[in-house]
Amino acid sequence: MHVTLWIESEANWGPTTGNDAVSTVQRAFNWAVKRGHLQHSPVSHVEGKPRRCRRQIVFNSDEWEEIRGEVKDRALGDLTDAVDIKQLNVSKCSHHCCVVALCPPIH
Repeated sequence: MHVTLWIESEANWGPTTGNDAVSTVQRAFNWAVKRGHLQHSPVSHVEGKPRRCRRQIVFNSDEWEEIRGEVKDRALGDLTDAVDIKQLNVSKCSHHCCVVALCPPIH
């Protein structure tokens, strides 16, 4: 399939970028089907679509203090102080929102 060859030809792309590219093409074709321009999407299922990778973000002490200083919500501030969170696991989901899992620091 042409989309798969395109993704494989992009040597500098990671799996998440490849997944986003395929998803973008799929959305465009789904839009055309929904509007009646096409009967069906030729890319509704793409073999070998790269899987998204979870990102892990670890803040050093200075970065964390700067971030913590911006927390205005008391309950969230109390929670972050109580568990000494300095690491976030971030997964992008649909509609450009993020799922964030707060993890205690790894010692």
